[in-house]
Amino acid sequence: MTQSSISIPDRYCIIGAGASGLAVAKNFKQRGIPFDCLERASDIGGLWNIETPYGTVYETTHLVSSISSTGYDDFPMEDADYPEYPNHRLVLAYFRKYAHKFG
Repeated sequence: MTQSSISIPDRYCIIGAGASGLAVAKNFKQRGIPFDCLERASDIGGLWNIETPYGTVYETTHLVSSISSTGYDDFPMEDADYPEYPNHRLVLAYFRKYAHKFG
């Protein structure tokens, strides 16, 4: 395949607005890469959103990694003043704050 036969898409598609999809969308936006982010639920959070039919966490779910080793590098979880091992509702709130901050 020659380089001239490679087609660059006009837009990219990010599947899901959970932890990974949000990070990819933020980085694409910062780099000016056009994209659509598709989420099958009516809200963000992916597996961490217990309110959607697709959330897989239990009411008692907490992170098993501490906030100092969890979260996005450019938006540390420690800055949110969370307990060392936050519950799923705080993790979802963190994702919402991240999405709001980075648009």
